[in-house]
Amino acid sequence: MRVGIVAGSFKPYHKGHHKMVEIACKENDVVHVIVSLSDRNRVDQASVSGKQMEKVWNDHLVHILPENAKENLNLLPVGQTPVRIAYEMLEDAAESNSSNTFNIYSDPSDINRYNEKSLLNRMPKKFVEENIFRRPVSMTETHNVRGEDMRAWMTQRDKASFLKALPEKLSTPAKESIWYTLVGPDAVSFAGC
Repeated sequence: MRVGIVAGSFKPYHKGHHKMVEIACKENDVVHVIVSLSDRNRVDQASVSGKQMEKVWNDHLVHILPENAKENLNLLPVGQTPVRIAYEMLEDAAESNSSNTFNIYSDPSDINRYNEKSLLNRMPKKFVEENIFRRPVSMTETHNVRGEDMRAWMTQRDKASFLKALPEKLSTPAKESIWYTLVGPDAVSFAGC
């Protein structure tokens, strides 16, 4: 069986992330989407809390995941990191002598979190060479949007750009709800504010 792994913080989850998940789902029998629910607080960027994203995932995003990923969505408790959980999953597979093929999907700049040296430090060479493959997915295959862009639009209250960059499978009310959950009410959408 071919098993895809897409792990990240996804704060917030945008159409580039969603396209990567769709690519993984087309190329694998089963896909594990591993999501950090730790808070993201950076200087000069909008903060995104894990509680906010948990609400967004449960209310909206889980419903648009391809079928072979829905049952394997893993929303991690605060403090657990997606990359560590992906490694643990691979280690468990190696220990059980799994014959599955594991394909790890990530942005080209992040794929080295799964470098051969790190994998070999944790798993037998034969398993790493025969069962684990890294699949960088560039923006040319997905959409030209980054989490940094999304957080900048949140800070600038640029709702139009933010909503446009959310996954296309979301309904307009779902997109509005995500904006409200992450940014809060605004005078246009919520005239009573």
